[in-house]
Amino acid sequence: MKEDHKIIEMTLDGEFVSPPEPPRPPVGTKLMLWAIMATVLSMAVLVVVVTFWLIVTILPFVLLAAAIAYAAYRYQVWRSGRSFVRWRGPLP
Repeated sequence: MKEDHKIIEMTLDGEFVSPPEPPRPPVGTKLMLWAIMATVLSMAVLVVVVTFWLIVTILPFVLLAAAIAYAAYRYQVWRSGRSFVRWRGPLP
C-alpha cells in the first residue's frame, strides 16, 4: 500500500492554515502570454478572411459554370424532346 504522508496544518482553534499565495508571474511573462494570445487570435482572423476572399473570388466562376451547365441541360432536354415524340393516332 502506498502511504501518503501529507501534513495538514491547523491553528489551536481548529481552523486550517491557508497555504501561502503563489508568487505573481513577472511582467515579462504576462506580456508574452498576451502576445501569444494576440498572435493566435490574429491568425484565426486571417484564416477566416482568406477563406472568405477565396470564396468571393471563385463565386463568379462557379455561378457562370452553373449557368452554362443549366443551359446545356435545357438544350439537351429540348433536343431529346423533339426526337422521341410518339404519335398516337393519325399523323398531323
